[in-house]
Amino acid sequence: MKKTIETSHGRIAVYDTAGSEIPLLMIHANSVCKETFHFQIEALTGKRRIIAVDLPGHGQSSDAIDPLRTYNFNGYADAICEVIEALDVVRFAMLGHSLGGHVALELMRLLPEKITGTMIFGTPPIPPGPEGAALGFVPNPEFAYTGKQILTDREIDMVVVLALGSDAVHDEFGKPLSDEQTGARAS
Repeated sequence: MKKTIETSHGRIAVYDTAGSEIPLLMIHANSVCKETFHFQIEALTGKRRIIAVDLPGHGQSSDAIDPLRTYNFNGYADAICEVIEALDVVRFAMLGHSLGGHVALELMRLLPEKITGTMIFGTPPIPPGPEGAALGFVPNPEFAYTGKQILTDREIDMVVVLALGSDAVHDEFGKPLSDEQTGARAS
């Protein structure tokens, strides 16, 4: 079930399924959204509760109310703490990809009594701040467009190839929504 949760950082979009086992919190990488976990969510639905979030400024979440407070590992983690509290989650496991892995590491520090396990991938061990990011991520001109709000079809194809390889199956993820899907009216 899709829902939004108001936090002191902004509105957070959440996908929350029912399940009987310990909940699994999924935290996405930079410049993507919770839907990147589509296949994992599909495979685990009905077996365990899945909570996938869009970090502030990503996907269907709002931009941060205070960017300096929120757009860093600790700020993202604090926003997720508020989501976990709003959902009344007592214990959970985490899966974090890249930026989401750094947020998961921060959550381990903030909520050690609630976390039963953590798996991270694509998360280089870096010190916080811009200097750490420069150490952990090799500049690549193909990533120059990843901060854009709207990508061209060519850029979407490049994201798919960079993330999943040249033999990846293309689907409708990332394609512009129709007016019917967004609820917009033709003028």
